[in-house]
Amino acid sequence: MEKIFEILEDLAVNFKKYEHEPVKTCAESTALLPDDIPGVRTKHLFLRDKKKKNYFVVVVDENKLVDLKSLSNQLDVKSIGMASEEELKEYFKIEVGSLSMLAFLNVKDSNVRLLIDEEIWDKEAFDCHPNVNNIVLSINKEDWLKIFNYMKRTPEVIFIPEKQL
Repeated sequence: MEKIFEILEDLAVNFKKYEHEPVKTCAESTALLPDDIPGVRTKHLFLRDKKKKNYFVVVVDENKLVDLKSLSNQLDVKSIGMASEEELKEYFKIEVGSLSMLAFLNVKDSNVRLLIDEEIWDKEAFDCHPNVNNIVLSINKEDWLKIFNYMKRTPEVIFIPEKQL
C-alpha cells in the first residue's frame, strides 16, 4: 500500500482518504463511509471467460448489477464469470475486497482488459480502494488520467449492460 501512496505523491495526484474497518463488499464499505464523499462509488469486478484466456476488470457504479451474459455477447467472449480469489491474488497480488483500478499499478504488461462503464465516465471523481480493503480514496478524473498515463494503460470506456430484475 505504501507504494501506491508514493506513486500518487510522485504524480501529484490529489485525493481524499477515508479509513474504515476491513470489508469484502461495496455494501459493507458504503455502510461505514460518510454520505458526502465526492465521486462515484465504484464496484470493480474481476471477470474471466470459461477457458481462462480472457480477463477483465469491469468498473461500474456500486449499485449496478452487471448482466454478464449480455456483456459476454457484447465482447464476443463465451461465458464470462467471476474470476477466483486465487486468480485475483495471482494477477494483482491483493486480497478479496481490495480490487480497484489502482491494482494495475501492481502488475506490468498485464493482459487484463480494463473496462469502465460509459455511464460513470463523465463523472468528476471515482472512489476506490488503494489495494487494501480498509481505505477508500476519492480521486478526480483528471488525476485518474495521470495515473492511467503512468500505468501506460488506456481504459476501454464502453456500455456495460445492466441485469434486469
